[in-house]
Amino acid sequence: MLIVVSSLLAACASGPATTTPSPAPSSPDTAPDKSPTVTNESEPWKGETIALPPSFAPDMLFSGQEEIRFAPGMFDSKQPDFFSYVFVFRYPELKTLEHKQLVELIEKYYSGLMSSVAGQKEGVDEATLALAKQVSVDITASTTNSLEIKVHSFDAFSTMAPITLNMKLNVENVGPGICVRVQTSPQGFDHAVWQSLGQALDALRCQVQ
Repeated sequence: MLIVVSSLLAACASGPATTTPSPAPSSPDTAPDKSPTVTNESEPWKGETIALPPSFAPDMLFSGQEEIRFAPGMFDSKQPDFFSYVFVFRYPELKTLEHKQLVELIEKYYSGLMSSVAGQKEGVDEATLALAKQVSVDITASTTNSLEIKVHSFDAFSTMAPITLNMKLNVENVGPGICVRVQTSPQGFDHAVWQSLGQALDALRCQVQ
């Protein structure tokens, strides 16, 4: 399937697999400090924890940690919870995070992720790779500590087509640092999947583990 370009790509490439993958050989992208911490495989929402910035987006600002959970139908485009997941960005040494910086983090994350995944697939032409790198963000609502945005990106995992994701982001001050709590889905905010996303996000702690 996909060659591992980071621990997050390994988890996504494996999709709904029910066995824990063997550790990858040590390399600059899979060194111990970047290895995934996979959740209990009996849980319907599987995921992992990785270091930030990830290897697929080394130009992302700030060092920290990401923890992610995928909805059961994440990799099945026929399911109502397709491409629906939650994650937290934990930045223990960050004091403030402006909306502009948050949007830039999202843009760099998805540009790097989708182009890296697409680049590992056979037969992908340069036009598709260029499309996978293109990301734009529209802010649809905001408060001091929250954003609702539309992320115009590319699905390099399942459909190999453009995708627009609705996303809710909340920034919390945690001790000396900052935590960004994120829910995302192509479904509209009135869809039932958002209730499941909220419950899954509630299970993620903001403290760096």
